[in-house]
Amino acid sequence: MPIGFAEFAILALVVLVLFGGGKISGLMGDIGRGLTSFKRGLAESKDEGFLGAGKPGAASKPAEAPVRPDNRTA
Repeated sequence: MPIGFAEFAILALVVLVLFGGGKISGLMGDIGRGLTSFKRGLAESKDEGFLGAGKPGAASKPAEAPVRPDNRTA
């Protein structure tokens, strides 16, 4: 049985009474900021390519072994 407009309105009213308008608006604001951050991250990753692949100079140098103060290798 599909949910009609009346049932949806009653459900929304119950949720509003239980949680209050402040919590719901705060939650929606947090969701909006999260989506904005996610979209920004996707745009930045498209600009950089997948892990920097395909860009000249994107490959990092191999890590060098640490040098001990008495100039002996580990």
